Amino acid sequence: MYVKMRAGDYSAIADVHRDAGNMDEALAYYEKGLKAIQKACGKDSAYTAVFLCDIGDTYKKTEDYEKAMEHYRQALKIQEHNGSDLTWSYIRIARIYNALKDYDAAEHFYGKASGSETADSYTKGVAFYNMGQMYHERGEYSPALSALHKALESINQDGDNAYAESNVQNTLASVYAESEDSLDKAIV
Repeated sequence: MYVKMRAGDYSAIADVHRDAGNMDEALAYYEKGLKAIQKACGKDSAYTAVFLCDIGDTYKKTEDYEKAMEHYRQALKIQEHNGSDLTWSYIRIARIYNALKDYDAAEHFYGKASGSETADSYTKGVAFYNMGQMYHERGEYSPALSALHKALESINQDGDNAYAESNVQNTLASVYAESEDSLDKAIV
């Protein structure tokens, strides 16, 4: 029990370092936490997958996409084994592929996330939003608009998510403006 609590402490310290931009320190504490949680709960526990995602997120912030992907894939494997919801892992993996400009792979994983039967509507909305941003980045305005409208619809199904809605509407406005379509359409 104390080892599990220690892992939580390491995670909290790592979060502070990551938020402060001290990525090496953050990684060191996440690694300590990972070892502790594996000792307390096992290498295939859901907690282990969380630590792997945190480590992957930190590597993503440093733009070490190879290491980020490695940790996300390890987490996904554990989540598949445990029957956990895979949606956020799909989104994380898609974001890495998007950063690497492997848009076909990113689209595949965003599609898996947005089509997930276990995800809540907000999370599906996040997947659609990221997909819309990817299409926008590629200059593919029609699929971008479609994905962003789905994001807006999904994000609001579970309640008021004003901040997320604002982000989607801002991106919609940009896409409409760049596609030389009527900007009025972006105001929902």
